[in-house]
Amino acid sequence: MAVEVGLHAVVEQIADSITAENPELTERLIWPALDQFPFVPQLWYHAGNHLFGIGKLTLAAVAYEKAIDLEPNAVCYANVGACYRQLNRADDALRVLTQSVEIDPESKSAWTNLAACYINEGAPEIGLKHANKALAIDPTFNRAQWNAGLCHLELGNFRKGFEFYESGLDHDRILRAYGNAKYLTDPIHQNVKGKNIKLIVYGEQGIGDELMYASMLFDVCKDYDVIWDHHPRLGHFYERAFPDLELHPTRKDDPGEEAWVKRTFAPYFISIADLGKWYRPSRNAFSRAWREHGPFYDVDEELVEQYRCGLMAMADGKKIIGISTRGGVLKTNRFYRSVKPDHIAALLEDERYHFVSLDYEDVEVLVNEMNTKRPGSVSYWRSINHHFNYKHTAALIAATDAFVTVCQSAAHVSAAMGHPTAVLTPKRPAWRYGLKGKRWYWYPSKNVSLFRAPEDGAWEEPVNNIKDWLEKTLHSKKEKKNA
Repeated sequence: MAVEVGLHAVVEQIADSITAENPELTERLIWPALDQFPFVPQLWYHAGNHLFGIGKLTLAAVAYEKAIDLEPNAVCYANVGACYRQLNRADDALRVLTQSVEIDPESKSAWTNLAACYINEGAPEIGLKHANKALAIDPTFNRAQWNAGLCHLELGNFRKGFEFYESGLDHDRILRAYGNAKYLTDPIHQNVKGKNIKLIVYGEQGIGDELMYASMLFDVCKDYDVIWDHHPRLGHFYERAFPDLELHPTRKDDPGEEAWVKRTFAPYFISIADLGKWYRPSRNAFSRAWREHGPFYDVDEELVEQYRCGLMAMADGKKIIGISTRGGVLKTNRFYRSVKPDHIAALLEDERYHFVSLDYEDVEVLVNEMNTKRPGSVSYWRSINHHFNYKHTAALIAATDAFVTVCQSAAHVSAAMGHPTAVLTPKRPAWRYGLKGKRWYWYPSKNVSLFRAPEDGAWEEPVNNIKDWLEKTLHSKKEKKNA
């Protein structure tokens, strides 16, 4: 005999299925419930949570807004603000999150999400103020710690920023597990550093981020017997930079299933990013690392020469400039980090240069558009840009005379090699680029410069400055060769 289930019980079941991260069960429960009870705000709230969890951000925002229409509350405002934040709808996010703290000034989630509105927006001091309000309510709230950490990093407070960075594990960052190994915490590190104990270090985030963080391995290897679990596309760099290191290209796999983990018996493990609080606590630490170890990476000279010969045949005597125009995805501020052909027209129209696209997306349409205005000015080697082994992209960069790029992984590769690199940096940069100045502290080479947009999308000034930089860079290179 069928048993009638009450609304309250259904709402509880839906909440439990979301907490248990069971989207299939949630799907079976939430939509029939909303069909029958479309005016129950809790159901719309849970629908928003479910949709947010499976990455349907616009639909999640609609669900949260419906819940707010039925019964305004700070939690829904905070959550819809988080949706808008990830959708790069900064003004909408700021509007609803301001409302959320007005409704409930004691909501740690509301203050935390409001803080996020100012991260990578060029105003970390305001974000830090809001994150600190959340931490005053609950000093252990990890999302508030995470946002505070990002604000500190933007402000150049590296020790404090990296100390908070670990709080992002298991929500904004991936936490892995390696058998019985324990995560390396500060007290353990202070006791065991310098004793050459085995330490598994794993890479995380994007390819550029991993290469950036991996520059710390030179220092870490002085204190530990490092086992490096890295991105499978990047093995070539590490084989050359760390010939004595135990390398495993398995960070995209389940470490619990890896045979090497089972036979390693390493007592500790840690994410490469969490080493920053010990090995990059100040700006001086970055400069010292570059003096001691930089440039951090190089590539096969024969491969570089092969690509150089092909480019020179196309360039017909012109200087060869690598160029990338697109960076990130929607969630990582793609709008700020990408440029259109019109933005860089003054550069592309210079007939002294032949350009080669280093974009990792399919940009054939974009390249054709560029070549319509100046036939044969831009080449696009799809097979290299899309090659799984990233050494091919690096070799193509090294085969150019200079590289002009937006903020993306190829910028890290070029800068880490000490190649002449000009980075088109948005007004609202990620913390990795700092808020001001031409020097990129991760790669403080004289060959690497950041050219900052004074306003969103205002690329004319930095492009003109890059033209001057190319003039000086290529001229000085010519003089040096002739000396």
